[in-house]
Amino acid sequence: MAPLKLLLVAATAGMASAFAPLGVSGRQSLQLHETFGLGLGEDTYKNQPDLLKGEAEYKQYVNRISEDNMLNRQYNVIRRVRELDLLQATIDAGVLSKLEKNGLDLAKLEKLLPLAEELGLLSLAANNQQLLINLVAPILVEGAPFLLPVVAGALEV
Repeated sequence: MAPLKLLLVAATAGMASAFAPLGVSGRQSLQLHETFGLGLGEDTYKNQPDLLKGEAEYKQYVNRISEDNMLNRQYNVIRRVRELDLLQATIDAGVLSKLEKNGLDLAKLEKLLPLAEELGLLSLAANNQQLLINLVAPILVEGAPFLLPVVAGALEV
């Protein structure tokens, strides 16, 4: 019975220490350590070059080494649209004329812009430009040759 009580006291003390105050300063250091506080391994902040400390520093360092790197490369939407000849494919599929026939033209799209602004869609797009350019645009542009006939067929209905 005594070992069970000892085990219960040890477990309770261990859990209670997790909720103890941080100390006099009240703040923990935001610096991460590979040693996990055990004194093993090495401190990366002592032996790592200043160029590699943090993501922004690393991206700048990679740009200095090679301008044509995969880390900072942006998808060139306009060049790829020209290469795939998507404007001509859109005309050939008749997407724009079918949209006009269904009652959706540029004037109606222009009237929808204030609504999009009210809903916060324009500011959302502006704040996520890199994500849209490097993730969404390649999916849409590269898939457009296959999607344009499907969209044209759907607009006929």
